[in-house]
Amino acid sequence: MWLHSRERENQFFISDPVVESGYYLFHRKGHHVDWQQIGDLQGQRIVGTRGYDYGADFQQAEASGQLQVNRVTSDETAFRQLLAGRVDLFPMDKVVGFDMLHQHFSAAERAKLSFHPKPLRSDSLHLLLSRKVAGNAELIERFNRGLAQLRESGKIAQYLLEVQQPLSLNP
Repeated sequence: MWLHSRERENQFFISDPVVESGYYLFHRKGHHVDWQQIGDLQGQRIVGTRGYDYGADFQQAEASGQLQVNRVTSDETAFRQLLAGRVDLFPMDKVVGFDMLHQHFSAAERAKLSFHPKPLRSDSLHLLLSRKVAGNAELIERFNRGLAQLRESGKIAQYLLEVQQPLSLNP
């Protein structure tokens, strides 16, 4: 799953939106963070993943030095730093973050984390299939039909609720 872009349209068949998501500020429970604009995050110890774009305002604040962001090579490393208390905030796509937390972290570790309800940026995630592979145009159409059925049945919403547990909105 990936973000839709004009550049990717040339190389990939792009599905209908699979899930609506966005980059949220993950933090340890008990660490109070209240922000309305990027400048409110000054003084927070922030970790980010190299190569990730957290939105124009965030990127500009980082480039200008308004925000000090320690960039690491992997999301897992960033979550480990957050759990260890070495940093205060980690911006991460919520859906991808929940999946990573369930794959690589224990329930006890997940229970120590939360996220702020205000997204840094909002996006939809899509399935991308290469245009170079024969049959992918038909596969993306079949995928979109199945996705519509899952959405109508409520199974996608149910899955998203399940993977968020025991994380909760607990700013």
